[in-house]
Amino acid sequence: MSSGRNSILLSSKEHKLLELVKPHVESFDYFLSKGLTYLEKELQPLRFILNTDDQETKESESKKTTRKVHFTQQLDNNSSESLLDPQNSDAAENFEVNQKHFASKKLPKDAQDSFHTPSSLMGQTPASKLHVEIDVANIEVRKPSQYPKARRSVHDKLLPRHCRENQTSYKAPLFLTLRCKIDGKVCHQLVRLVGEIPVMVRSAVCHLSKMDSGELRKLGEEEFETGGYFICNGVEKVLRMIIVSRRNHIMAIKRDSNSNRGPLFSSFSCYIRCVRPDQTSKTFHLHYLTSGAIQARISISKQEYMIPVLLIFKALIPEITDRTIYEVIMQGNENDIYLRDRVIAMLMDGLSKYEGTAGSELAYLGRTFRIALSIFDDQVTDEQVGRQFLKHFVLIHLSGDKYTDDDNVAKLEMLALMIRKLIAVARGSICPDSPDSLAHQEVLLPGHLYMMYLKEKIEDYLLGIRSVILKDFNMKKAIHLEEGPYFATCLQRCPIDIGKRMEHFIATGQLQTRTGLDLMQTAGYSVVAERISYYRYISHFRCVHRGQFFSELKTTSVRKLLPEAWGFLCPVHTPDGAPCGLLNHLAHPVIVSQSEEMATEPLLSWLVEHGMTLSNKYSSLEMPNAWEYPVVLDGKILGYLSVDIMMNISQQMRILKVNNEMNILPKTAEIVTVVRQTWNDRNFPGLFIFTGPARLLRPVWLLLSKSPKQEYIGPLEQAFLRIANPKVVSLDWKNMKKDESVFVPATHEEIDCLSFLSLVASLTPFSDMNQSPRNMYQCQMSKQSLGTPYHLFERRSDSKMYRLVTPQVSFSFHVWTSFDIFQIPIVRNFPTQDSFEMDHFPNGFNAVVAVLSYTGYDMEDAMVINKASLDRGLAHGTMYSTQLIDLDQMRGTKSKYIGGGSQHETIGEDGLPEVGVRVFKGDPLYCIADETVYSLASGTSEKVYFHKQADPAIVDQVRLIPVTSRASAEGIRRASIKLRYPRIPVIGDKFASRHGQKGVLSALWPSEDMPFTENGIVPDIIFNPNGFPSRMTIGMMMESICGKAGALHGMFQDSTPFRFDEDNTAVDYFGEQLRKAGFNFYGNEVMYSGYTGEPFQVDIFIGVIHYQRLRHMVSDKFQVRSTGPINPLTRQPVKGRKVGGAIRFGEMERDALLAHGAAYLLHDRLQLCSDLHTVYACEVCTIASFVDIVAKRKDAQRRYYCLMCSNIWPPNWQQSIFERD
Repeated sequence: MSSGRNSILLSSKEHKLLELVKPHVESFDYFLSKGLTYLEKELQPLRFILNTDDQETKESESKKTTRKVHFTQQLDNNSSESLLDPQNSDAAENFEVNQKHFASKKLPKDAQDSFHTPSSLMGQTPASKLHVEIDVANIEVRKPSQYPKARRSVHDKLLPRHCRENQTSYKAPLFLTLRCKIDGKVCHQLVRLVGEIPVMVRSAVCHLSKMDSGELRKLGEEEFETGGYFICNGVEKVLRMIIVSRRNHIMAIKRDSNSNRGPLFSSFSCYIRCVRPDQTSKTFHLHYLTSGAIQARISISKQEYMIPVLLIFKALIPEITDRTIYEVIMQGNENDIYLRDRVIAMLMDGLSKYEGTAGSELAYLGRTFRIALSIFDDQVTDEQVGRQFLKHFVLIHLSGDKYTDDDNVAKLEMLALMIRKLIAVARGSICPDSPDSLAHQEVLLPGHLYMMYLKEKIEDYLLGIRSVILKDFNMKKAIHLEEGPYFATCLQRCPIDIGKRMEHFIATGQLQTRTGLDLMQTAGYSVVAERISYYRYISHFRCVHRGQFFSELKTTSVRKLLPEAWGFLCPVHTPDGAPCGLLNHLAHPVIVSQSEEMATEPLLSWLVEHGMTLSNKYSSLEMPNAWEYPVVLDGKILGYLSVDIMMNISQQMRILKVNNEMNILPKTAEIVTVVRQTWNDRNFPGLFIFTGPARLLRPVWLLLSKSPKQEYIGPLEQAFLRIANPKVVSLDWKNMKKDESVFVPATHEEIDCLSFLSLVASLTPFSDMNQSPRNMYQCQMSKQSLGTPYHLFERRSDSKMYRLVTPQVSFSFHVWTSFDIFQIPIVRNFPTQDSFEMDHFPNGFNAVVAVLSYTGYDMEDAMVINKASLDRGLAHGTMYSTQLIDLDQMRGTKSKYIGGGSQHETIGEDGLPEVGVRVFKGDPLYCIADETVYSLASGTSEKVYFHKQADPAIVDQVRLIPVTSRASAEGIRRASIKLRYPRIPVIGDKFASRHGQKGVLSALWPSEDMPFTENGIVPDIIFNPNGFPSRMTIGMMMESICGKAGALHGMFQDSTPFRFDEDNTAVDYFGEQLRKAGFNFYGNEVMYSGYTGEPFQVDIFIGVIHYQRLRHMVSDKFQVRSTGPINPLTRQPVKGRKVGGAIRFGEMERDALLAHGAAYLLHDRLQLCSDLHTVYACEVCTIASFVDIVAKRKDAQRRYYCLMCSNIWPPNWQQSIFERD
């Protein structure tokens, strides 16, 4: 690496590319820091009761046969000591476990578990019953190590490059501190290694965390390593960001499928997705009935239940009266007859259905859901079960760590607000919310999804421990939970491996869940972080997917680009085809909010000082006025504000947020002020404040203060703000002369004209001059082009990787290095190209392009390349393919090793090919020897494996991989061979400009026959002019003029979109530069024919354009065969290029050949080469025969017999003669 390159490399801490990966890394760091603490709090202990009637008899019998070990030391709840060393969890095998049986009797009812039943709900257990409780006291994720069970050392660090080279997974050990309590006393506390879970690269637990580029290079890692992905079996995997409903936000919708739930159900419903601090969620629904009543819907273990909402009201506050419920919902709107009638109907519906439950609604809920909650203990009262139901399934975001009556009051107020919004939607006074709008959505971050799934797997692990103990109980074995050895043995026998299940989730993207995790899909969560080009790799971290569930819907409403997504989702960076509109990419300035600790009291005090009326939770049950709007903070009602002061307070809150004064609100807070200003304003009013994580935010200028300051706004509040374009309204808008009837002063201003585009889309030059679909195609083709996917090629072992041999690195005008081997492209977008330093990953090459129809081969989608330019290395590429040899994963290979085969020219003494050897199809590649089979030549049996690909390759690298299993054979058992395939452009390869103008190389034209200019410039590419009118890529024409002017003046050109307009056109700006250099104003030149030397009658448009070579190459796709393998059933050729199959030749292809008069070609292709088959017929009755299966010996002659006349050929006497001979 040159010194000039080292001098310009920035520290990875300062590299702006890390900002694009922050949502992934920071969410995983949240899981490692605060998330594990929340998991410890939210994980419910596992409790069950065992009968100990005959325990003394069993112990007296066991003393005769088994030595018993007593542990006299009792551990308190805060003790961190463990009975077994955490580094030697197998020590429990040294203890003997009592295996005597209980007396034969049926399983008592008391042995049934009471999972998720708090100890406070359990009564005093009788002496004959043993109350067992197993919980998780601590969760610890340690750093990745090559030997997780051994003690830590400096040399056992597991780095990401080790996993890539060795085809293994980047995992870290997960330790659980498990406590066993008997009758409320802690008897045992063990630290158990429950598996190795995949960890994210460059997260807090990764060894590469917070390293700069110099430290990364010393470790053999990428200098621009961004992290944010997992490594499973050597493959880099990325967890997608999935779009979900906004957390703790009320949504009122109209959906026709709601009316199919019952005879009285209407299409109107209301729901709220409630999220706990551990990121697990429960969605609470309300359904509006045609009778005016309202039903609540909840889901428990994928099973739905309907509950009258009045029952929930009275269960939350048992002493509440119907009159109070009526007043809480009405909120002083006594004159609203429609609302009053619906509330009365709701109350009457609840009273009529549950008339006998007055005063015992909480017990009724507990009695109804006892089985669904798996609480079987009779000592737990129905009221206690009902309280658990309210805590875990009704507005769970308002349930604190210690569930109190204040939480029930907050839930009651939130439930009343949901009812008011639902009735307003059914009435038509407000419009339904769109679940497809980005304003009501957020993203499910990888770290949050990982934490949700890990919590369920830990619960499954506890259930596995319970199943082991109950299995011993059912088999009448002696159970001594008070003894440490038995408890340690139960942990070892647990069938649940958390590490393998988490690795399976990352590798496949499939959730194996029993609860559903409140998600709409169970697959499609992870994708391979392909490095075809760096643009493709970095786009994986900025893409957001709507979900696999929506890809199967036939409706197109979910695919529409709505106005609320402006500035957050790129309008052009979405694939065409099936995922169009479902897979979007974030605009490059967009960030994703993370969890921040916020105290409610300062904000509450400030709001009260400015006129807010406290809600019922903070004051008495006095009802607000009819003209007061609610103030909601993250799904919790703080109080009510009048219409007059709401707008003023919201503006003051914005100034406080931006200036970070008084620590009231974080900078990522979202302040949504909805005020009904006109009679036809159909939005639900209120002041809604969001401070939670996973929200999309983008920066704008706030104009409310004296000097503009940057503020992050969300998609929901953006709809209620006035954001100006910087070219339309200047920053001093207060002093502008305006017509008050037309002009409305702006409160915010856009920072940049490119802020609504993604990173890849913002790199397209002059994209505002192109047709919109062409910009969309360019986003896809830039991710399919050959370039520089990474720098550390010798450390990579990807299954397939492409590389452009002579890329042209673009450096900004203020940077100059010692790159003498690279040419510098001229046309570039400075704002994004420089800030994100994309010059370190060049993606194409500059070419002199002449626009004319010259050879006849340059049709609309075709292009002609100068053969001399190709010989000089233009667009040369390389494909790398890695072949893994793993004898540890093969069956029956314990006695085999890689070796032998040295008699072949391409194989060395170690059985592996020599580096630099060129191998052709059928050449020996490596050899495997078996030491158990004797051979006269070498003493061992050898099997040579050959190069199967049709293309010749060069052995680029041979790497030995450490062994993962024990084998009897000594020697090399794992290795990888990296092959290099030269990819020189041939006819049929695809190329594309940066404007979606893709074309196929149709001819390589000799340089002496190419046209040339007066200055002797011979173009590298000839482009047909018919490609411009149909595609309308004016930006490509401007790039040609711009690049030509930059080359003549020796300067870089800025091709940032929206720089020019009707008054200041790009043609005038760059044309004047050409005129000063002595060339035509419009870029035309006189060119001469390469055949006759005469000038063309018209001037030719010629300039410099940046081109890309796509990975779609003939060498990888060509498929030709004459005869080959066929399907034994249909006698047709098999399909597939790798197996030597044929290409499908259908009816339309046949008609095309017939139209050309190629009948003999059809006969040759379809009959002789495809369907040719020999059939034997009987000479006596002319009936077809088939081969007799009696001839089993290889040297025996085949015999045919007729099914009709039993004629045999050859006869038996001929067969005997053949055998004698």
